[in-house]
Amino acid sequence: MAGRRGAERCRSHDMIGQNLILPAIALWLALMITAVLNGALREKLLASGRTPDDIREITVETHPRGMTLTEIEPPTVLSAKFSMPHALAAVAARGTGGQASFARDTLDDPAIARLRRAVRLAPYAPIEPWPKDRPGRVTWR
Repeated sequence: MAGRRGAERCRSHDMIGQNLILPAIALWLALMITAVLNGALREKLLASGRTPDDIREITVETHPRGMTLTEIEPPTVLSAKFSMPHALAAVAARGTGGQASFARDTLDDPAIARLRRAVRLAPYAPIEPWPKDRPGRVTWR
């Protein structure tokens, strides 16, 4: 477990290569998912004897453009793919950033819905020059 008082943290911009090509708006979601998966937050949580049910808050520090992806109750699979709360909640609950986290059943999953409401977006500072201009940090409490 890293961080203070049970908070688990990881940074995404340290893990992203210069050749990653994604649509601009999807980039921030991909970076946050990468931060969670590469930082093994879910595995650390489970290894500590806790489960995603124990998560009370998911803080996402992101670029200002990532702050626009705010849909808490996405009505469609497509809108879920552009929702920071849904993406991080589904990754926490399902342990993957793949198709299983954006399938139709995730929209009505009570565990994912609870975690979506627990997501807090905050600006990441400072924004560094390219190629580290897509920062992100995810903290679970």
